[in-house]
Amino acid sequence: MRTIFFSLILLPLILQSCGQNEKLITELDNQPPNEIENDIEVEDEIQAEDTVIVEHIPTTVTSLNGIVYQFGPELDNNCQLFSEGSDCDGSKILFLNDSEFLDIAYCGADKYASMGTYLIETNSVKITYSGIDVRKEFDSEDNATIIREKNDPKTSKLFSYFCNDEIIFELDSEEPYFGTVDYETWIDGEIETLKEEKIWEKLK
Repeated sequence: MRTIFFSLILLPLILQSCGQNEKLITELDNQPPNEIENDIEVEDEIQAEDTVIVEHIPTTVTSLNGIVYQFGPELDNNCQLFSEGSDCDGSKILFLNDSEFLDIAYCGADKYASMGTYLIETNSVKITYSGIDVRKEFDSEDNATIIREKNDPKTSKLFSYFCNDEIIFELDSEEPYFGTVDYETWIDGEIETLKEEKIWEKLK
């Protein structure tokens, strides 16, 4: 799904670029060598001006109490999450207080929740999952089932960066996974929803 989506996005740009290159080659064939070199330098300068690179500066977080981060596999040039249209790529980490967090993820209609503790370190945040995973699954007839599993605790690390006036995270993993501040999610509202769905009580 991810490959197809990017192909649909990039195909018009590729075709447009090819057309521009053919036009440029035709024009260059009719120009003296000195003018050809100058045109290529100008083209490179224009492309450089259009490319916006936002620097990621390692930084140490001072507090995460009450803050929500949303996570995904891609960031744009402004350090904002880039949605690829997948139903299973996103998740949220809600920092409930100075030491505990709640992780909520979705895959289609199914919902996954887990909790753990965190510790702020230099340029990173160490997160340790309790090992209790709760998921709400729907069958083909839209009947919901709550499943609780007990696994071994798992520890990971979120590297923190200052980027475009925001602190972002990058998960220490083989696949890229980034976190940006979520200003729309209300922690108390999310917990209340989990209670109504009978998920919250199974996380304890």
